[in-house]
Amino acid sequence: MLIRALHADWGEAQGNYDEFRFFTGLRPSEEIALIVTDYDAAHGVLSISKARVNGIDKVVTKTGRDRRILLCPRAITVIERQLRLLPYMARHTSVSWNLMIGRNPRKRLILAA
Repeated sequence: MLIRALHADWGEAQGNYDEFRFFTGLRPSEEIALIVTDYDAAHGVLSISKARVNGIDKVVTKTGRDRRILLCPRAITVIERQLRLLPYMARHTSVSWNLMIGRNPRKRLILAA
C-alpha cells in the first residue's frame, strides 16, 4: 500500500526510487550516485562503489567498502522499469530544450555525422 501511494503521489520516477531502496537496502546517497553501468542486467547484480552527498560525488561509500548486491526479482523489475523510463524522459527533455531555444517544432532536427 505504501509503495502504491508513493507512485500515486510522487510519480513513477520517484516511486521507483523509493521502491528500489525497499528491496535493496541502499542508502539514499548510494542510490543517488548510481549510474546505468553499475547494473549488470545479465547477472542481476548491482555494484555499489560510490555515493553522492549534498551534491558532491564521493568515490567511496559511507563505510568505505565496495559491495555487489544480487538483486531479488522485485528489485530487478523496478530497475528495469526505471531504465525504460529514462530514454522516455530524455526524449521529452530534448523536445522541451529545442522549443526553448527557438527551434521550429515542425522541422525535423537532423544531425550531421
